[in-house]
Amino acid sequence: MKISNLSLAVSLATTGLMSASHVFAQDLSSESNAGPIEEVVVTGVGSVKRTSFDTPLSVNSFDETEIARLAASSNADILRNVPGISAEGGGGEVAVNLFVPGLPAAGQYAFTPLNYDNFTVVSYFGLNSSSFDVYHRSDIGLERVEVVRGGVSNLFGPGSVAGILNFISKKGSIDPEAKVELEVAEEGRVATNFAVSGPVGESTSDFYALSGYYRYDEGPIDTGLETKGYQIKGNYLHEFEDGSGNFAVYGQVIDDDVQFFLPLPLDADSDEFARGNNGSEVRTIQTDALDNFVYPTANGLRDLRVGNGVETSGSTIAVEINKEYESGWAFGAKAKYSEYTHYFNLFIPAGGDAVLSTEAFLAQQGLDGFENATFTNLNAGQTLSDSDLVYRTQAWDRRRPVEDVTAQFDLSKSFEINGLEHNFTGGIWLSRADADDFNNRVFYLSEFNDSPDLLALSVSGDDLNTAETETGTRHYSVNGFAGSGGHVNAGGSATRQAFYFADQIEADRWNFDIGFRFERFSAEYFDEGSQSAAIDPSLYAISDDDIVLANLQNDTIGNGIFTRLDVDATAWAGAIAGLYRINDQLNVYGNLSRGFFWPQARTLPGQVNNVFGVDNPIAFVENQFEEEIIDRIEVGLKLDTELFTGSIGLYNLQLSDSTTFRQVEQDDGTFEVEAILQETDTTGIDASGTFYFGSNFSVDVNLTYADHEFTAGPNDGNEIRRQPNFLAGSSFKYETDTFDASLSYSYRGDSFGDDSNNRELDGFGFWRAQAGYNLPLSGDDSLRIALSIFNLTDEEGLTEGNPRAGAGPQGDFAVGRPILPRRASLKLTYTF
Repeated sequence: MKISNLSLAVSLATTGLMSASHVFAQDLSSESNAGPIEEVVVTGVGSVKRTSFDTPLSVNSFDETEIARLAASSNADILRNVPGISAEGGGGEVAVNLFVPGLPAAGQYAFTPLNYDNFTVVSYFGLNSSSFDVYHRSDIGLERVEVVRGGVSNLFGPGSVAGILNFISKKGSIDPEAKVELEVAEEGRVATNFAVSGPVGESTSDFYALSGYYRYDEGPIDTGLETKGYQIKGNYLHEFEDGSGNFAVYGQVIDDDVQFFLPLPLDADSDEFARGNNGSEVRTIQTDALDNFVYPTANGLRDLRVGNGVETSGSTIAVEINKEYESGWAFGAKAKYSEYTHYFNLFIPAGGDAVLSTEAFLAQQGLDGFENATFTNLNAGQTLSDSDLVYRTQAWDRRRPVEDVTAQFDLSKSFEINGLEHNFTGGIWLSRADADDFNNRVFYLSEFNDSPDLLALSVSGDDLNTAETETGTRHYSVNGFAGSGGHVNAGGSATRQAFYFADQIEADRWNFDIGFRFERFSAEYFDEGSQSAAIDPSLYAISDDDIVLANLQNDTIGNGIFTRLDVDATAWAGAIAGLYRINDQLNVYGNLSRGFFWPQARTLPGQVNNVFGVDNPIAFVENQFEEEIIDRIEVGLKLDTELFTGSIGLYNLQLSDSTTFRQVEQDDGTFEVEAILQETDTTGIDASGTFYFGSNFSVDVNLTYADHEFTAGPNDGNEIRRQPNFLAGSSFKYETDTFDASLSYSYRGDSFGDDSNNRELDGFGFWRAQAGYNLPLSGDDSLRIALSIFNLTDEEGLTEGNPRAGAGPQGDFAVGRPILPRRASLKLTYTF
């Protein structure tokens, strides 16, 4: 059934691509590439300088003009235009969830390293779950964004069969450039951006570039909490006078707090926003009532940082040198050091069945027997009725400092044998990442309204359930605080040592790549156990005659007992790729690669806790640690004419050796640990291209169809969660020297919110519109005025269910994260 859909998608995309040259009646035997766009050299895939058209891999690139027109507020706004990648931006500016068809993950950048200027932001994903884009942000200083998948892209640097994302900054040149930008948007957003570049003094070999932003934002969802902060980054470039290479220094400083939006209870029947006690839609359960909140713990009072959102402060410094020699040898070296103080504070929703009437909530907590029970709104001072809804949920403070060091050394040699030009590259990539994960959880009780107020709940009088006579007041929540229960003290380090080589061969009509990578990985990880400890009741601001109930009497703290694991493994990757130039405007390519992904070290303590019946569970888990293997094969076409440029690729991707553990009961009633291999298989098609109609009008299109499923493990036969089968997009663009406009549509097909396929999420699509006017001033000075509208028709759709709490019972409410609402923004950009 799915295969027929795939066949149809392949037929339609192939027909469209191949017929483009026929419809436009192009001379495909012309001597030069007639494509209207100047192709840029693809970076990070070896020593050969090739354009994306001549690279036997899947490549998508966006230049600074395209990025500006996307009015990107997060990386999702850019990456959702890349076929083969599903990008969710429902959380806001950071922690974009990226999914590659066939690779199960919680999101973030687990399979797709995030690079800035060919330096990976963090070298290993797995010491905590913070997304890489919380550490480094994009601004108007970008030159372009590249996404490269398949082939030898899994060999160099951090390596990744699934794809490498590279955000490339502008470098300075002889011609100075400068621009400043002011942005204002609905829901209280004000942002300033700048980018300047040029020569250092009168030098013709030394150049600089500097860019940054500061913004303040109360939206796009009004939670009463603020987003604010800044980033400054820059680079210095020295070109050797003999033209043999260059030396560059890169730097970045960030101090930023940004709100992050998670799922919330929705109407279970319609998956639309539910109505709160006041009759209005509940669009967020996040509340400024927890800003600057102080709560009691076993170690005294503690400040809750959840009102600050995702906090990041720190810096990166990196250096790079490239040198070519007349003998054909070339040397390249680069190194990076980064250190960040980081908190990923967030509101995590309970299940939909946690939204209850006050009467039902008392029964659930065993408090329905008291003669008197009072829910008091702490802001308005009003008491709730028996039918009013309340919600007991949680907020997390998660402190996650990280330190990362990487170094890379490449030696290349170009030579010719029997008419074939060989470009050999051998290199070493080294990295070490250190990160901690300290978490504290707070439960709070609120009304069920949009941006809710907190509730104080007290009971008094006789308890009919226990036949006890009680005259004092007992408190379930004090100032909204309903208990603490989570404690995490974990962290570790990971070291990677990779050796690789590749030969990239150039012939008259052929390009060949072949290469190999060998890597050694080691990680140390610790996780402290926990225990219950009493909270001093005097920390609660209640009367001396009152007492607190059991949920407020104890805290969860560390017990000083640590699970420590030390794992190491080796793995290899290999790739072969080829491209044949049918003519100067049509290429056929193919690539085959075997890559790997290191499991997340932070999951190891949990695996130890699930292992019973063995003498040494830690050693058992350590011995099972090995790479997860990714095999990928792709064939495709690339076409570049005056009236159409694009590509289509058909691929198969298989993931194997993804290991989990479970206890299996034996015939004698005992249990033994069994390693379960989870495997997936995906066959898909990615297609993208641009049609040009005259010099002013063009249409971009992209399409992904992926038939993916688990082929082994507990979910055998199911589709992979949060991954649709269909992704599509189109953009209609009009441009003159003074005016430009675009209208874009993005579609995300049906998917499942969980691997068990119990929670189905309907597909959705939304529109984006933008228009800009360039006002010439004097000389090269100009002022651009641009209006953009995200989600033009204010469509609704769910990007995810409730992955942090599992599928679970939902009651009258189902938890999900909607796409962001409509928002208009105005930008004034002065270029001088």
